[in-house]
Parts: sequence; C-alpha cells; structure tokens
Amino acid sequence: EALSGHGDRHALAARLAALAYNSNLDPASGNALTAYDVPDVLIQLGEHELALGYLERLTQEVGGDADWTVMLPALDPIRCEPRFVAVVKKLKTTDPHFAKVCAGRH
Repeated sequence: EALSGHGDRHALAARLAALAYNSNLDPASGNALTAYDVPDVLIQLGEHELALGYLERLTQEVGGDADWTVMLPALDPIRCEPRFVAVVKKLKTTDPHFAKVCAGRH
C-alpha cells in the first residue's frame, strides 16, 4: 500500500530499517524480506538515509549480504553518496556501477 502511494511511507520505511538481520527467518517477525532486499525497498520508498544506515549495519553482520546488495542497480540513487562509497571500501570490493553512475558528480 505504501509503495503505491497510499499509507504512511515513512512509517513503513522506519519499520523496515529497524529489522534485525535475518529476521525473515523468524516467522514471528512478520518480515518476508531478506537483508539483501531491504535497501532496495527503502530506496523505492524515497528513504535514502535509512537505506544508507541499513547498509552500514549490514556490513557489520558476519555472512551479511552487503557485498551483493551494493551491486544492485536499484541503489544507484545513493551510489555516489560518501557513506555508500565508505560501505564499498569497508567491504573491500569494487563498485562496478560507480564510474557510470557518478561520472561528473565528484
């Protein structure tokens, strides 16, 4: 409902951003999204700061999906942000989309 423009987008985003890692494995959590999916949905809800915060938390999880998550083209709206770049560096990986998306922005 919130993604279609009805309902409280920020309330949904705040709830998603607060989810514990792998909460989708706990039926009592009410969460069906993997940690990999949460930043994408936060971007769709227009909550870039929450998406960045979630990614930063995700990098702290052993076996987390942050390395795969940063590769998603859906994260292009935050790809050039210094916090996103710091996440990529912390993961010791390379962002294959950075040059194309961020050309001329820095």
